[in-house]
Amino acid sequence: MKNFIKISVLFVMLGISAICFPAGGQFISNTKHNLSKSGSYSIKSGAETEICVFCHIPHGAKAAIPLWSQEMTTSSYTAGQLYDSDYLYRFGYTLPTTLGSLPNEAGYISRLCLSCHDGTVALGSVTMLRGISATPGTPIIGDVSGTGTTAHYLSAQSSAYIGTNLKDDHPIAIQYDATKTKSFGSGTRTIELNNSAPSINPSPPYPRVQLHKPSGGNVQGHVECTSCHDPHNDTNGQFLAAAKLNGTLCTTCHQKAGWGASIHKTSGAAINNPGGDNMTIPGNTLAEAACLACHKSHSGNGTPYLLRKIEENSCFNGTSTSCHSSSATTTKNIESVITKTYKHPATTIGGVHTNLDVLYPTGGTPAGSKGLQWSDSKHSECVDCHNPHKASNTPARLAGGSWYPASVDSTSNQTAKSGALIGVTGIDPGVSAGGSTTVSTPASWPAKWTQVSTYRTLESAGLEYQICLKCHSSYALGNASSTPISTYSSLSDPTNVYFTDVAWEINPNNMSGHSLVTGLSNFPNASAPKALSAAQMKSPWNTSLGTQTMYCSDCHGADAETSTDTKGPHGSNRKFMLKGAGQYWPKKSDYATYWRLNITDGADANMFCNNCHPVYSGAWQNNVHSSATHVANNYACVECHVVVPHGTKRSRLIGYSYNVSDTATIKPYNDNNSMIKIQGFKKAAGPTSYIKTDCVTTCHTPNGTNCGSSCDP
Repeated sequence: MKNFIKISVLFVMLGISAICFPAGGQFISNTKHNLSKSGSYSIKSGAETEICVFCHIPHGAKAAIPLWSQEMTTSSYTAGQLYDSDYLYRFGYTLPTTLGSLPNEAGYISRLCLSCHDGTVALGSVTMLRGISATPGTPIIGDVSGTGTTAHYLSAQSSAYIGTNLKDDHPIAIQYDATKTKSFGSGTRTIELNNSAPSINPSPPYPRVQLHKPSGGNVQGHVECTSCHDPHNDTNGQFLAAAKLNGTLCTTCHQKAGWGASIHKTSGAAINNPGGDNMTIPGNTLAEAACLACHKSHSGNGTPYLLRKIEENSCFNGTSTSCHSSSATTTKNIESVITKTYKHPATTIGGVHTNLDVLYPTGGTPAGSKGLQWSDSKHSECVDCHNPHKASNTPARLAGGSWYPASVDSTSNQTAKSGALIGVTGIDPGVSAGGSTTVSTPASWPAKWTQVSTYRTLESAGLEYQICLKCHSSYALGNASSTPISTYSSLSDPTNVYFTDVAWEINPNNMSGHSLVTGLSNFPNASAPKALSAAQMKSPWNTSLGTQTMYCSDCHGADAETSTDTKGPHGSNRKFMLKGAGQYWPKKSDYATYWRLNITDGADANMFCNNCHPVYSGAWQNNVHSSATHVANNYACVECHVVVPHGTKRSRLIGYSYNVSDTATIKPYNDNNSMIKIQGFKKAAGPTSYIKTDCVTTCHTPNGTNCGSSCDP
């Protein structure tokens, strides 16, 4: 004890009293860093009574600022063992390739800490002890042991063990540069770091979070272990420089846009720590856990981005009832839905997603990174559709127990009404880079039934379809300009599955389609009447006719959204993830028998189109459907209409019979290239005004002159 007092007094004289006696904090003697015999934790020496000598010495120290005595680790920490991510590369960061070995090099301070924590140096390997120099390779204090050590070295059984692979640890030796930005076609994203950076190499009294500027280095500070940890003060636990609770430590530097109002920041849902994570989630609620509900600064299973678990498993978080696992409530249970037969492949494709890949659809920046194209980068992770730092659950777009919105109007497609989609990147077809608005107009799209060749990237999509088209368009499908159709092998169906270019199909310059981009009255090439009549629509779609807009998720979603399933197109047991009272198209539930035009089938609630369009409601709503010939011959719906109802080049989603030179008449639009019977079609003045000469078909020869040159081209 006498020697300890002498050394402590000497440290005070040297102006470094904080080493053992931090102002306002705990004495180091009461922490796990007291490895002396007096230590109250498991790992300690059986004989050594001095405390500070395990790291420091007043005379004969190494060439280091803190009078360092511990043997320095010689681990290489090469680029393959340090944290990296495409996100940082794409923001223009130069990532460190090693940790410095000299005081004027970035990473040197962290190397001091790792001398114990990487497990390569014995805990008692100090340079000198009471005037006696160490024998190389032999620790002077050779009896440090306890739970979490092996032969006097820190082992993987200890929660303090970091190891030599730092890829799953918070980046160190990296410059802190809050000025980095990334430009999109519309909008700019910052690196989301605090512009008022923590102090660089501060003078006493030290701030709790600090950066370090190596001697002779550039003006930016660097992140080191001691930016977040104070090795002499364990007031906050784990020697943290600030509290974990409510994200206090993390948000000192990381200031994510929209975080303050996000549901993950404000939720009072109870939090638990399933799955055996060795760093307990702090607090009792999701709001208190904050950043650490999803991230781990050290040894997370999901790399990069310091995720607690691998990719979507961080969102599921084991058996947590407060997250999105199968144990969660109906409104939050994503895991059960996304593992259904037909789904987005979040759980079946891994290791492909890279942040900001919307800006690099074909990948390759940095070399070897992935993008969006399905040929080698097909994926769909939670964060492709959701921004967890901005997402909210209010205002809710759909009322409980319903699968459709309560009302529709010209702005019904805006994601402002779906808080789960706030702040997600997207693309807008037909708008060149540099545009100032979020929403495109028909004039900015290409000619009808033509592939979009120009896309504008959006830092924050304003419409749901702009998120979906990141993958469901030529932007990712990579189709040739001559066809909107691609064939891929589905993970859930080993046979070839057709995927179409939805941007091609919902182009408002087409003659007909669903109103995802704009209301039908704004379709410039559509012939009058453009909108359907009120009698041809069910509530709420029988209002705002011609101006109403809709979501992709008005048609696609979970099969039980009104009861047990979380809303949204995560997964379904129905093909194409069709939702609503009727969930089958173009065939019945046996996926073998086509829906046909007769009273029984036309009014059957299981038919998908009947969710919104009453084919028969006390009377036939279209006199073509009511024709005795059509009913008597039991014609299938897809003998006149295209199978893929997003949009087509002809009115009222009518398809023409097979013609290999016309992509609107081939499979999958014309099922098996043989179902459609129409060869020419002219829209009538109203749904009950059709006459036989409005159609040219392979079924009958019309009486009199057919529509001829007045047919849709």
